[in-house]
Amino acid sequence: MVIHIGERDEGATGSVRFHRELALNWTLAEELELPHWPRLEDRVMVYRRNPRRRPPALALRAGRHRVEYPREVVAAMPAALRKAFEASPNRISVAPAAE
Repeated sequence: MVIHIGERDEGATGSVRFHRELALNWTLAEELELPHWPRLEDRVMVYRRNPRRRPPALALRAGRHRVEYPREVVAAMPAALRKAFEASPNRISVAPAAE
């Protein structure tokens, strides 16, 4: 289980990678609103890990960071960009997803 206190999606809390991980591999089990500042949507969210993990289709090293691309993003890339990313020396091997 993961308990996240903050905003849903990519608000003022959590990184893009954190929210992508939640979207791919976790299911929201419970959610409670909290008092919050105007225009912020703070809440308590309890997530349960999905039985099967969905690894990213493509991952690249960008300096100290890792940038991950889910299958639907890789599929929507122009062919030349996808080919360049796949041939990049910064590519990180990713195990194929179990279907």
